[in-house]
Amino acid sequence: MKYAILGDIHANLEALTAVLAHADGQGVDARYSLGDVVGYGADPVACLELVRETCDAVVKGNHDDMAANNEELHGEKVVTHMLETLDLESHARYLINAGSVGQPRDLDPRAAYVVYDTKTRRIEMHRVPYDIHTAADKIRAAGLPDPLASRLTAGR
Repeated sequence: MKYAILGDIHANLEALTAVLAHADGQGVDARYSLGDVVGYGADPVACLELVRETCDAVVKGNHDDMAANNEELHGEKVVTHMLETLDLESHARYLINAGSVGQPRDLDPRAAYVVYDTKTRRIEMHRVPYDIHTAADKIRAAGLPDPLASRLTAGR
């Protein structure tokens, strides 16, 4: 099985759609979101809907938690599910950062995600170009602070 693992989408629809299309080309069997679907970007509702349609499971991030606990997301609520078990190799421990789909902060502005192949036990990091200028223009048009838009092009 190959899993696409996405994190920190931050309401960046252009980055999310580019990553999902790229993941389809990788032959993934399932998609998982590590949370922070909302925050910073101009398309929180569209990103939430797309994640609901395309991801097999979603972890609620701190931005998602703040949005869910402050008021209802258009009459709908985010529901939290706690994992009871997670089987890993007993001889090794892993801490994997899947990068950020919508707000990279490593000076590479491309969207980031990982694919995990259970057969080969290999994790592959992918960087995907997307229409950064449209995402930044939408942030400005939504009246959000300009630094949220300008840092997209610098990846910081």
